[in-house]
This record gives sequence, structure tokens and C-alpha cells, in this order.
Amino acid sequence: MKDVVERQYISFERQPLRGKTSRWLVINNRHGDELGVIRWYGAWRQYTFEAEPECVFSAGCLDDIRGFIRELMAVRKEQHDG
Repeated sequence: MKDVVERQYISFERQPLRGKTSRWLVINNRHGDELGVIRWYGAWRQYTFEAEPECVFSAGCLDDIRGFIRELMAVRKEQHDG
């Protein structure tokens, strides 16, 4: 997976490793504002999104975040199964 993945309204930027799993900064494409981070949450054994305070998201942005988390989970499953 690339270090920067762009969607229509938001981008995902891989951050330096702080352990075994990647962290992804979620950025607004129009203004460059940081909206939150996607990281591995061990207790739930999945990637999660942690939003910055006072951020507002449209359904389209949430769909992009959800889709990107699904992609990360698929890559992780592929790496652990194969």
C-alpha cells in the first residue's frame, strides 16, 4: 500500500511505525486539516478511527474512512494468512 492514499475529500498518510502496525493520519484535502488517526486497537483486534475534537464528517467522508479501514484489514489478513 502507498504511503499516501487519496480519496475525493480526504487523504490517508502513513505515519512512522510505533510498534508492529501502521498508523494513518486522516487529512482534509481542501484545507490540509488533520481530522484524526487510524490505528490498530489491540483490544478489538482491528483498526479504528480516532477523530480530532470538534470535527464534523459527512456520510461520504465516513464511507471513505470505513472503506480505508476495510482495505487495511484485508491487507492485514492477507499478511497473516499467507
